[in-house]
Amino acid sequence: SFDVIEKRVSAGAAIRPLLAGSKDKAQAIRELLEIRQPFYERAADITVDSSNLGIEATADLIIDKVKNYESKNQ
Repeated sequence: SFDVIEKRVSAGAAIRPLLAGSKDKAQAIRELLEIRQPFYERAADITVDSSNLGIEATADLIIDKVKNYESKNQ
């Protein structure tokens, strides 16, 4: 979600080139998400909502989904 992306981007000290020159970073994030979201959805075979998950729980969920996906596509 936008809120999670904004929080994660704001928390890190990493340089975000696409946001570096933006006066309104929140608006820039919204615009990028609006453009990219349809491409992400079309390209994804598996999706994981990690908004409320830690690293370990996210990794476990990904592993489970990949195993399930592979078993259906064999």
